[in-house]
Amino acid sequence: MKKLVVISASLFFVFACTKGKYPTKHSLWFDDQTATDFNSFGIPTVRLVIDDKQVAELETHKSFSNPECGTGNYTYETNMFKKEARTHSYEVRTLSDSIIFKGAFQMIQGKCASTQLSFAQ
Repeated sequence: MKKLVVISASLFFVFACTKGKYPTKHSLWFDDQTATDFNSFGIPTVRLVIDDKQVAELETHKSFSNPECGTGNYTYETNMFKKEARTHSYEVRTLSDSIIFKGAFQMIQGKCASTQLSFAQ
């Protein structure tokens, strides 16, 4: 009986530790009006910071209109367990470190989502 319990516990930990992770994406993008506003303010490039780490420099003249999943100015990708959800913070900063946009987005495994970055919001 003791061996059965030990074997059962061992199998449980083996399967629990080898749960599969699946790729999940979240796109951040700006539309033509926001690109025009950046141009008006003389801001050709911005830095994207996610969870306090700079992940990209974005050219502000590139714009999108409701981009498809996984496209946009930047797509954040991570691997997640089934039914897992995570919240990430983001900041868009000028190269001189002024914050332009700040917020958070939630990622849910199996769902692709996007966040529009806009001065109008």
